[in-house]
Amino acid sequence: MIIICNKCGLQLRPKKIGVPVIFMFMDPPEPYKIRESDELECPGCGLTVLAGLPESGDEHFEPTFSASLKNAKKRGGVKVYEHPGDKGKYDR
Repeated sequence: MIIICNKCGLQLRPKKIGVPVIFMFMDPPEPYKIRESDELECPGCGLTVLAGLPESGDEHFEPTFSASLKNAKKRGGVKVYEHPGDKGKYDR
């Protein structure tokens, strides 16, 4: 998949391969699933996006989830929230 910056008209380039994405669900949010993504960056304006997330990965009900979550956090995992205001409300 080719991703283009709407502002600059340039193709985004890989910045970091293998970025953990931690999906947070419920209220208050709790880790629910983990996926691996790639961080892409626009060479013009510096916009970054996470792309290439697979459908499968680690799920909260699996016995190895706790270890996977610890590893994802250690590697700088990015949290994705279910509701728009949750990031500011819970990440302080």
